[in-house]
Amino acid sequence: MPLQIVRYSSIYNKKHFSSGNSELDRCLKEQSSQDAKRNQAITYLLVDDESIKGFYTLSSYSISKEIISKETLKALNLSYADIPSTLIGRLAVNKNEQGKGYGKYLLRDALNRAVIISKDVASVAVIVDPIDESAKSFYLQFGFFELLNSKKLMIPIKTIKKLLSK
Repeated sequence: MPLQIVRYSSIYNKKHFSSGNSELDRCLKEQSSQDAKRNQAITYLLVDDESIKGFYTLSSYSISKEIISKETLKALNLSYADIPSTLIGRLAVNKNEQGKGYGKYLLRDALNRAVIISKDVASVAVIVDPIDESAKSFYLQFGFFELLNSKKLMIPIKTIKKLLSK
């Protein structure tokens, strides 16, 4: 089976997944099923022959316009106090698969889904809350930028559309 990204299913063995970060591993192994049942987050898996290579989660989200710079607010022409967005809550690659471009592949898929979703459920941007400095550096290289007084990063849907068209 070639690599594919599928919605979380218990048919895939998550027991052997290890990203090197216990919090991310716990998210996949213990939370994914419950989050989906509670409509809190949907987990997408990068799989090959029923082996999980990586995953990410998506949720609806909102951010206060107070943590967005005046320049960004002006550029996006935002008027609501809370800005509708999409959250990539978790993104991880199995440590045996790291360095193969799977993180970029997962991020691209997540951003593409966010753009598609934004056509039916309003979303102005994608937000991430990097788990550490390494994750922060990863997102910054793709055009995410820091929000004011927050560890969260943001990339506007308009920017994502331009990136995906390349």
